Amino acid sequence: MEDASQILLNLFPVIALFILGYILRRMRFFEAGSVAALKKVVVNLALPALLFRAFSSLALEPQLLLVVVAVFSICVLMVLAGRIIGRLLGIRSPYFALLMGGFETGMVGYAIFIAVYGVENVPYLALVDLGQVTFVFFVLMSILISLRGEKPGPLELVRRLVTSPVIIAIAAGLLFGVVKSATMLQQSALYHAVDSLISIVGGLTMPLICVVIGYELEIDRSSIGFPLATIAIRTVLLVLIAIGLNAFLITRVLHLPPMYERAVLTMFILPPPFVIPLFMQQEDRENMRYVTNTLSVGTIASAGVFVVTSLIGV
Repeated sequence: MEDASQILLNLFPVIALFILGYILRRMRFFEAGSVAALKKVVVNLALPALLFRAFSSLALEPQLLLVVVAVFSICVLMVLAGRIIGRLLGIRSPYFALLMGGFETGMVGYAIFIAVYGVENVPYLALVDLGQVTFVFFVLMSILISLRGEKPGPLELVRRLVTSPVIIAIAAGLLFGVVKSATMLQQSALYHAVDSLISIVGGLTMPLICVVIGYELEIDRSSIGFPLATIAIRTVLLVLIAIGLNAFLITRVLHLPPMYERAVLTMFILPPPFVIPLFMQQEDRENMRYVTNTLSVGTIASAGVFVVTSLIGV
């Protein structure tokens, strides 16, 4: 019971900031475009700073690449499974299958994970996240763009990948970690000053994300059934897969620390990537309403499932 109460207390700031964001929306606190500007701060500054520090302290051993490949493969298989399930259930929307794969780690996962496990454990989630980031840039975005009638070439996908602030931060963090280990850099006063600055900027990630999510949560109750079913199917499948992945690959094969198990489970209960609506045809009102509703339902559900799985010790 002590662990349960501690988890709930750790999650209290996240839930409170969600509610604050929702209240601010009801008050029309922000002017048009202000929330989009806050999201730019998160995506282009705060989250990259957080990831840079995480990966600069991560010892990327060759065996950990198995985790990256496993997560990427699971994302692809979930999309294929979504297509099969969609045919069996007579679902016409092509986005049902796409909503099965990928995770919104950046705008949801890190906030929840930091709240419960602390910023010092972010490298564990960041490593697990690498596989799904690769999936989003090379598979998900390719399918989304093709659904708009365009044919993205490999060079275009690579360009999007290498110009992403998140990817740049990850690559720079890994490189800096090697340089830092091979030199006396950590003994420099300038290093500690810059590290403190990056830490402060990265610390903005969790509160800004939570407020933005709460502000943008909007559920159309008149068409809630399909999104609820989508998230229910996705969550059940992914929780079962996470349990199997942790028991076999993380524990039995790689013998990794328990924090990797928590990182895997945290990520696998997250909602689908928020990038999906950005690459849809805006005129497709029906599918746009379905996708945005599903993302909102998934965001709320992920917090609830996270609490339940944490309390029962899955």
